[in-house]
Amino acid sequence: VSTQSTGETLYFMLKDEAGWSLTGSEENDVRVWGLITLLILFGISMAGMAWETKAQVVLLVLLIRRMVNLVVGAFITTDEKAEKGFFGFQIDLIKYNMVPHFTEGESFFSVFSVFFPAATGIMAGANISGDLKDPSQAIPKGTLLAILISTITYCFISL
Repeated sequence: VSTQSTGETLYFMLKDEAGWSLTGSEENDVRVWGLITLLILFGISMAGMAWETKAQVVLLVLLIRRMVNLVVGAFITTDEKAEKGFFGFQIDLIKYNMVPHFTEGESFFSVFSVFFPAATGIMAGANISGDLKDPSQAIPKGTLLAILISTITYCFISL
């Protein structure tokens, strides 16, 4: 599923930003980008844990950069953003957004599915605990801290 979502993301970014397509078909482009992503991940896995750990650090840096861009961009309002529905931080909008307003066909559980991958990714961290000095102490602390940070991040970004 992650490979498919990465393929879709790459397809739409290239199509929207550059007007570029590999095959001329959305369905096939998603498949090709998914395959490329899968091959890159397979290559990292075959290279060994040292490469996988280095790749995680690079991905973490990219994720943090993206989040900083999101926060900085949230304080910069333009007419172009207003046309797309972003009006900056306004106390009335924040109050309105604190109460759920599900669109037709959506529920708490369908929206929760957006948050759920962050929580399941935490298990990946627990699974690479072989390098820890004291796993019995570090895993529970790390897992709870990861859940807390994920929750705070999602709540902050949703404002």
